[in-house]
Amino acid sequence: VLKALAQKARECRGQFSAQNISTAFYGLKGIDTISLDEAGRKALTDVLDVLADKARQSQGRFTAAEISMAFEGLKGIDLSPLDGPSRDVVMATLAVLYDKLANHTDGLTADDIGKAMATLQTLDTGGLSARGRETVASILDALAHAAVQCSMPFKAGSVAIALYGLNGIETAHLDERGKRALIKVLKAFAEKTKACHDSLQAQQLGMSFY
Repeated sequence: VLKALAQKARECRGQFSAQNISTAFYGLKGIDTISLDEAGRKALTDVLDVLADKARQSQGRFTAAEISMAFEGLKGIDLSPLDGPSRDVVMATLAVLYDKLANHTDGLTADDIGKAMATLQTLDTGGLSARGRETVASILDALAHAAVQCSMPFKAGSVAIALYGLNGIETAHLDERGKRALIKVLKAFAEKTKACHDSLQAQQLGMSFY
C-alpha cells in the first residue's frame, strides 16, 4: 500500500496544501520501522521522499497545528534498522519540516515545540553521514530559535517530552556546529525550565535526565 501511494503521490501534478502534507505525515504515526521488513522500509522511504518533495514545493504557510501533526506522525521512525541511503532520506524529510518550523514561530505552543523535539528521540547520530550530522545541526538551531521565540510558558510535561527527545543525540558524533546548536537548545530549555511554574513529577524528571 505504501509503495502504491508513493507512486500516486509522485504522479499527482496538483500542489499539496500544508494541510494535505501534515495529514499525510500524521497518517504514518502507527508505523514502526523496527517491525518492517526490507520491502516495507523501502516503501516507507519512498513515501517520505515524495512527501518531503511535496512539502518543499508547497507555497502555503503551515499553521502551528499542521506542523505539530506532521511531527507527531514521524515519532515511530527509528533510524537504527535503516541503511545509509534511507537514513539520508529520513534526515532530509526532517530537515524540510524543521525548516517549516523555523519559518513559523508565531503561534507555536510549548506542546508543539515539545512534540517537535520528541521526534528526535530515535535519531542515532553515530550512524549518520556527514550530511546527516549537518542536518541535525540545522534542526537544533531551528528548535533553539523556536523555543526562545515562544512566549507561552512551558508546562512540566512539555519540558520533559522536549528534553527526552535529545537522548538520541550524542555529542561525540556532532561536528562543531552541531555542538554549538545543542548548547543553544539546552540554554533555551534551561530558561524555560526555570520559568516553569509546575512541579516536575518523578516520571517527568526521569524523562528529562534520560
